[in-house]
Amino acid sequence: MKKNHYISAAICLVIALCAFPLRAQGMAQNGNVADTLFVYCTWEGIFDEAPDTILVNPVISADSPTHFDFEPTGANRKNESKMLHNAVAVALGDSVWFVNAELMKKQFKGDCKHFSDFVPLYFNSKIAFAAFMRPAGRGFGGSLLDILFGIEEVDMEGEQMFYLIDFESRQVRCIDHKELSSLLERYDYRDLQRRFESMHDYREQYIIQDFFIQMVNRLNEDPTVPFLLQ
Repeated sequence: MKKNHYISAAICLVIALCAFPLRAQGMAQNGNVADTLFVYCTWEGIFDEAPDTILVNPVISADSPTHFDFEPTGANRKNESKMLHNAVAVALGDSVWFVNAELMKKQFKGDCKHFSDFVPLYFNSKIAFAAFMRPAGRGFGGSLLDILFGIEEVDMEGEQMFYLIDFESRQVRCIDHKELSSLLERYDYRDLQRRFESMHDYREQYIIQDFFIQMVNRLNEDPTVPFLLQ
């Protein structure tokens, strides 16, 4: 399989169909050189859009659609590598974000223990979550995404999952059907909960992610939901 053609197809489809106001990871190629990488050392800096430093022309490596690494190319590589190691998250431009998996495992408990290097990060003012490949069969949803995006050759051995970053409990939780139902009940989105739980394939990831993004959209417009880090 060609590693330099990894594409996070499911994430791209969700964004294209839902168009919700969320910072989101799009795609990268193995060995691809980006212009600018913004480095953030605190969560507060992320939400304030105040980077601690900027790296020019880092090399991006992608070992899977949700597993990325960055290598500085400047003259001060040693210090820049150390800063990347201690960063909370990095951003390519103003919309392509990745969270530092190793630092997350130190700050949060729960389902992030299998994360490694940098993984895609999504957030708005009300919610934050990451994406990671869970070892599993791709199933119908994955095959459909391949067809829609014309992906002919993708080395993908797992199933993409969304993971909620809960700052209140300091936990990272996988968004499966049980977690999504619990979240919809917590936010009192009973109409969305009833529609989700009445779906025949409500346990399938493509259904879970669709309803999860609907919840994200609603949270973003809900004045009763507090901002993150308040």
